[in-house]
Parts: sequence; C-alpha cells; structure tokens
Amino acid sequence: MTAVAIVLALAGAVAYALAAHVQHAAVRTACAPGRGRLARLVRQRRWFGGLLLIGVGAGLHSAALGLAPLSVVQPLGVLAVVLVAALSAVTARRWPGGVTLTAIGATTAAVGGFVLLTSGQARDTVISDVAIGRTALLAAAGVAVLGALAPLVRGRARCLALATAGGLAYGFVSVSTRVVVQRLLVGGIGAVPVLVLVGLVVALLVGGALIQLGYASGPPTVVVACLTMADPFFAVLVGAVLLGEGAAMSPATVAGQVALALVAAGGVVLLARFHPDAAPRPARDGGEPAALPGGSQSPAPTGDRAPAGGENAVSRGDKAGHGLPAGVPGAGGSNGSRTTATAPSRTREQTVNGGDSAARRIVVGADTFVPDVNGAARFSYRLATGLAARGHEVHVLAPSPDGAAGVSMMEGVFVHRVRARRTPFHPTFRFCPPWQASAAADDLLAELAPDVVHIQSHMLIGRALSVAANRHRVPLVATNHFMPENLFGYLRLPGVLHDAARSAAWRDAARVFHRAVAVTAPTQRAVELLQENGIEHAEAVSCGIDLDRFEARRAPDAEVPTVLFVGRLDAEKRVDELIRALALLPAALPLDVELVGTGSRRDEWQRLAADLGVGDRVRFSGFVPDDELPAAYERADIFCIPGIAELQSLVTMEAMAAGRPVVAADAMALPHLVRNGDNGWLYQPGDVAGLASRLGMLAADPQLRVRMGAAGRRRVEQHAVPATLRRYEEIYAQVLGERVAEPALAA
Repeated sequence: MTAVAIVLALAGAVAYALAAHVQHAAVRTACAPGRGRLARLVRQRRWFGGLLLIGVGAGLHSAALGLAPLSVVQPLGVLAVVLVAALSAVTARRWPGGVTLTAIGATTAAVGGFVLLTSGQARDTVISDVAIGRTALLAAAGVAVLGALAPLVRGRARCLALATAGGLAYGFVSVSTRVVVQRLLVGGIGAVPVLVLVGLVVALLVGGALIQLGYASGPPTVVVACLTMADPFFAVLVGAVLLGEGAAMSPATVAGQVALALVAAGGVVLLARFHPDAAPRPARDGGEPAALPGGSQSPAPTGDRAPAGGENAVSRGDKAGHGLPAGVPGAGGSNGSRTTATAPSRTREQTVNGGDSAARRIVVGADTFVPDVNGAARFSYRLATGLAARGHEVHVLAPSPDGAAGVSMMEGVFVHRVRARRTPFHPTFRFCPPWQASAAADDLLAELAPDVVHIQSHMLIGRALSVAANRHRVPLVATNHFMPENLFGYLRLPGVLHDAARSAAWRDAARVFHRAVAVTAPTQRAVELLQENGIEHAEAVSCGIDLDRFEARRAPDAEVPTVLFVGRLDAEKRVDELIRALALLPAALPLDVELVGTGSRRDEWQRLAADLGVGDRVRFSGFVPDDELPAAYERADIFCIPGIAELQSLVTMEAMAAGRPVVAADAMALPHLVRNGDNGWLYQPGDVAGLASRLGMLAADPQLRVRMGAAGRRRVEQHAVPATLRRYEEIYAQVLGERVAEPALAA
C-alpha cells in the first residue's frame, strides 16, 4: 500500500502544481485595470480548471494519507514547488538558470531519498483520539506563540512568523485528513469524530488567514518557503513522535532524514527566491499591472504630488530596514490594511510631459542623500526630484540620517530610509550594515517591481540593489561618483598603502558595475578613469545644474573681496591649501575666505587659520541649506576648488552659473570646467604660492572677475539639468530594449 500511496501523493503534487500554474495565469488575465475583476475572474475557464485541479490534488493526497504514514506522504508535497518552477520556465520559454536547476535537482533528490529511507522503516499506525488531541494542542500552541510574536516584530520577521504559523495550521489539516480517511475506511462517516472535522475546518480557515497576513507583511518568497516547509515538517514530526511512526527507526535513519530534510529545505528556499514568479514584474507598454503577493493587484498611486520644500513623514519602520508608505504598491500596515498617501499619479500608459518617453517606476539607490552635503547626495536628489517632476514614479533607497528606518515624501519622491549607524571616522556620515541594506533592497524590489534600478555608487546600498536587481531581473543602471581618494582622508591610511588600496577599491567597484546594463560617469575624464580600471561600457552624462536657481549677478561692492569654497571639509578637498595661500598674500591685497560646509577636518583647519594669523579672515559658515546656497555664491567674488578628487564638481558648476570666476586645482575633471585664462585659473595641486598668485590677480582686478565670470556662465549652460534628465530617460528606454534617438548630452 505504501507504493500506491507514493504514486497517489506524486499525482497530487502534479495536480497542485498545475492548479497553481493555471490559476496564476487566469488571475493575471482577469485582474486587468478596471472594475469587475471578480466577475471577470469567475468567468475564466482556466480559473475553474484550476479549482478542479485543486480538488483532484486534495483527493489524491487524502487517499495517499489513508494508505501510508504521514512521514512518507507529506514530504512528497514539496515537489509541487519544483514542478511550478519547471512549468514557469517552460511557459516563459527560457531555460532555468544555474541556481534554479541546482535547487530543482537538490530538492527532488532529497525528497526522494527521504521517502525511500522512511518508507522502509516507518510504521503505519492508527491515530487515536488522544494522539489527535495532543496534535491539536501542539499546533494551537505553535500558532498562538507565533501569532503573538508577529505584532512585536516587523518586516521579514513578521512575515516569517505569520507564514510559519499558517504552515503549522496546514500541517494539522494533513494530520486531521489522515484521521478522517482512516475512520471512513474502517467505520464509514459515522466513525469520524465531529471535533476532528470542526478542527480541520478551523485549521483551514486560520491557516489561510495567516498566510494572507504573511503576504501582506513581507515578500512572497518568504511565504512560499515557510508554507512549503512548515506543513510537511510539522506533519512528519508529529507522525514520528506523537503517532509512533518513527518508533522502529534507527539513529542512522533519523540522522539521514535530518540531513536530507535540510537539503530539501535549502532547495525550497532557493526555488522560492529565484523562480520566475517569485518577483512579479510590471507589464510594459500598456500591459497588465504587476501582481502583488497573494494575487492582489498593484494599484497606481493616486492623489496630488506632495508639496515641495520639505520631507513629510508618511510612515516609519513598517518594513524591515526601509518601510513602505501606505498607498504605495505592495505597502500595507501591520494588519495588512491600506491607508492613503499622496504620490505622483500616473499609469503605465502615460507619457512624460506629453512626449514620447513612457512614465516609469524607478528606484534610485544612494549611499549618500540629502541632507548630506556632497556632490553625490545633491545629484541623487536632483535626479530623483527631476524625474518625479517629469511624471515618473521615483523611489529612493538611502541610509537614514538619524539612524531610524522609515519612509517619507520629498517633492513627489518616495524616500525609503534604511537603518544606519554612525561611523568613527566622520561626524555626519552613516552607513547601513550589509545585511540590512540587502534585506531592504530585496524587499523593496520584490514589492515595487520597478522598471529600472539606478544606483549612484558601488557601496553598501548600491551593492545590495545591484544584487537584488539581478535577482529580480530588473535592468540596472549605475552612475559612478567615487574615487578611492575620497576615502583615504577618513581612513588615515599610510601613504605606502595608497596604491594597493586604490587598486583594491577599483576592483571592488568593477565587480558591482559589471552587473549593470549601462554605466555612466559625470565627465569624459571620469569615464576614462572607469575604463582604466576595467569598466569598459561607460558613457559620460553630466550631473547637470539648475541654471534658473543661479543668476549671474554682479557681486556687491565690498572693500575686501571674498573667496568662497563650498563642500565637505575633508582631507581630499585640500582646503588647507586655500588657507595657506591666504596667509601668503601681501597686505596690499586683502582677501577674506568663506568656507561653507562641515567635515572631519574643520577643527584642524580652524586651528591652522589661527596659527597662520588669518583666523579673523576665514569664516567657517558650517552647513548651509540648499535653498540658501545661491545667496552664498551671490555674496562671493571668487570661487576656489582645491580638491583633487572631483569627478565633475557640482559646486564649481554652480559658481560658474552664478557668474563667479573659478580658481581650481589642475586635477581630475576640473580642467573640463575651468579653461585657464578664460573663465578662471588652474594651478598645480600643492603649489600654494601659485594658488596665492592666481587669487591675488583676481582680487586686484574687478573687471577681470566680471569678464571671467561671464565666460563661466556661458560655458556651463550646456550642463542644464533638463538635458541630463532627458538623457537618463533615453538610457532607461535603451536598457528596456526600446529604440531612442542619439544621446542628447555627453559631457
């Protein structure tokens, strides 16, 4: 009878797999946008076919449970996940990847080995009323504990607790089904205890509710894996321990069962995480919207755009590491309910600004984001808000500036903050632990199913999103703002280690950027730097500048001209050279310096200014909000940028837009902006006397300052931010396989 039971259980697994596959297709077809989705669904022949297959599978599985021990029949149900993965690959007409094939092979072999090992030694016992009562108490206790734990945790942990509790309830359903079949075969319907039937129905309802709550609390991958493992493992454990099916098993058999069960569990986790239906993708070009966990539909966010001028809190900490605001596709409260939130309103069929570019759902990954004060953070902000203003739905994943996870709206952009920690080497910079960044990235992509992911670095957030994007088959675009020199000042590495550290850093960057379909950098020099370090497929796209914010007004007449620096006060910015140059200027050429920004070297450079006798002429203004920066450029006469690790330098472009002459280090991308003798002067890094000479020339000649400032304004106009946004829209279209015009901007 055991052999017959195995055949019946295998046939039941096939029926369940076919039912899942058929009903999934029916739900996707019926749940197109519009009303009457349920009516369309019940008219689907495939949906009814799926119901019929579920009934067939349940009947076959129940018959198998009546003919063989639980520990033989239940593990075979795991093969349904294997079959679903195989069917999905066949339907999609693509050969499964290496991970999927490995998982299919490992799971099938482990389940087969478990059943063969168990079938020869498991005892076929009759389940007594006492045994079923104990099983009910055990299942109820497990469900109660996990159900009580779920509200106390968040994100994946909550999803794990709810899905496992649902699996335990379904495990009790399997045990109850075996009792019902045994009693029917012996004494007919009258021999079946009413309490067992009631318990079976209650367990079905409770298990179903818990599974749906699990879908509402986290990724479907977690639910699929928990349900597939918890149900059979509970039934096997009950059969072996409470029902006496394992009484005759030797220690070697038990050890083999445990090992094979672990292999099968690992295979199920891989299949749940990587099979084609694990991460629903959005349809393109007016197709059906992405399905959410549990078969629900992804509604387009509705409402007006949040007002500009601040970051307005929507929710905090509902999801592991990032949270999702209510009203965002895939978001739900702690009980799975939805509340309203404002977001850019659009559908997949809409176009951007009435043009040819389709509105997209875009995830921007930024390891530094406003309120951080640096070029990469400000570019990420301008990119995200600029794309949102053009009609796209934009989500930013970034570290939290205060350490706490949450989601907020910022000028029409959903900003998902990941829990972050302070670093010992910088007063304001925070980093996300890799495991939290990875969980946040994976959850966000699983729930949003974006069209494109655009990372701004290869660091923790960027790295996590690059892996998640490849896993979920979302096209990845990467922009590099990094140079190893950006880190040397923080880490205080000895000079002899710089070359080795630089090579290691570039190799690490290349590993991440090779996952991208398209790679960009702000200037041609920055592209060359990538190519020199093994990243060949790169394109220059200017960071862009909002010219309307900076007017080329004449500097106010002042007795003493002012030199302005804007940026981080960190080692690679070399602001100490500016302070030393100020001290070299003769008394006949008085000059003041204003330093806007903060950083790890501020105290050191304040002491330097005092030691050189120019402390009263150097003003440390600290952090200045972005909306106050234009005023800082306006009150300055000259702009100085001594840094040697500038891949483009947004602040230099802002100074040029404001009509200020620039004195810059002749390093990296700065010569692409500053033409010597035209809109400013270049000097060799480290040549403090040369820097002092250039500053003195401008301080002594107001007309030269005006002429060079006007030239800078003309030169920077080619970097207007609309051109940058258009080019990135074209790149997104290209990575999605759409035809676009030739590049609009290559700076």
